[in-house]
Formats: sequence, C-alpha cells, structure tokens
Amino acid sequence: MGNSKRIIALLIFCLSAPLLLKAGNIPGGTKNILYISSYSNTFPTFPQQVRGLESVFRKYDNINVDYEFMYSRNYANMPINVKLFSDLLGYKLRHAIYPVDLVIVADDDAFNFALDRRHTLFNGLPVVFLGVNDLKKARKFNHDPQFTGVAENVSIGKTVELMLKLFPNKGEIYIICDNTVTGLANLKVFFEYAAVHPKLKYTLLDLKELSFDELYSKLSKIPSSIPILIISPYADKEKKISLLARP
Repeated sequence: MGNSKRIIALLIFCLSAPLLLKAGNIPGGTKNILYISSYSNTFPTFPQQVRGLESVFRKYDNINVDYEFMYSRNYANMPINVKLFSDLLGYKLRHAIYPVDLVIVADDDAFNFALDRRHTLFNGLPVVFLGVNDLKKARKFNHDPQFTGVAENVSIGKTVELMLKLFPNKGEIYIICDNTVTGLANLKVFFEYAAVHPKLKYTLLDLKELSFDELYSKLSKIPSSIPILIISPYADKEKKISLLARP
C-alpha cells in the first residue's frame, strides 16, 4: 500500500502540475485515466492496487478510471492474446468519446506492453507504472520523460537467508519457476543473489522444461529437510495454467 500512495503523487503531477492534494476538483475539467492490469480483476494484488489509488482519487469529483485486463497469467503470455488485446484496445482508444489523459500500467506484462507501443498506441500519453519486477528496466525507463513509476522489490535474498536459518543442516534449496515475465524477472534477482553467495547450493525446477506432473514427481522425492522457494508456479512447458493463476 505504501507504493500505491507514492504513485499517487506521480499520477497527480502527470495529470495537472503543480497541484496540492486536497478535496475538490483537479483544474482543467475531467481527467480520464486508463488502467491496464497485467492480470485479471480476480488476481490477489488487483484489489489492493485499486484501494491504494481510490484512497486518493475519491477525493476528487472529476477523475474517471477505466480498467482493462491482459489476463497474461491465464493465457501464459501467448502472442495471440497480446495481439488481440492490443487490437481491441487500439479500437477503443480510436473511438473513445473522451480522450485518455494518463495511462497506468500494473506489473511487468502491462509495463512491457506499454513500452512496446509507446510510440504508437500510447504516443504522447504519460505512463505511470507500478509493481514492476524487472528493476533494471524500471530504472532505465524511469528517466524517460514519458514514463515514471515504482518497482516491486521482491526480498529474494532475505527469504533465502531465512530458509537456510530454518533449515541449516543441508545448506541447499530447490527453486520452482516458470517462463512468465514476472517469474523470469524474479529468477534473475535470485541468480544475482546466488552469484555473490557461491556457497549456496540450489536446484532449479524449471517449468519451462517441466510439466506439472513432472514437477509433482520431482517434488515427491525431495527430502522434507530441504526447503523449496516458489518464485513463480503458474504455467508449465505444455502451457497448462496452474489453479494459482485463476483464484
């Protein structure tokens, strides 16, 4: 929630600067915001994101927010899903009664979607991102005049240290990760941590190369004394979707 409230200052600045946060209306008439979620309205973090935004937006009478969902976890980042979403969104933007003043993109898939279309679909529109796991990319484009926002810094290192403290005998862990955008970004963070901790022993159970059935078979053979770090378990090599992606 802290990140969401930091975002508000960025949003209001993009909409109309300078402006003091107080009850009333934003100068210049109604402001229309397009919010693009990487996932769906049932994804666990979506209600939290909305509550963070509305905690400030509800102070104003002239802010409208429209929500669009990419369903990237449900369709395992299939290119056809992204293309159809882009085509439909483009149609909506071209035929909108009221122009969009600001775009908010939540999580990595929506962030990458906006980056790829910053000179076409979102040309000239300010974009605010949140929940981005790819820290390097987020920092890079935070200096772009069209983009600003906050990243999601996952505590991979602290989590691993706690695991080894709770299971000190073996000094090794197993990791479960898939090929989703967020999964790969967080796995990259883990590899960076492991690179400076060479004594760490780990085995990657990569869902890019395993089916869920193969994963379950491997899990059943792991001793209970060895902890397992679940980074991202949403889609397997056969493009089957875990129930965790469909809450």
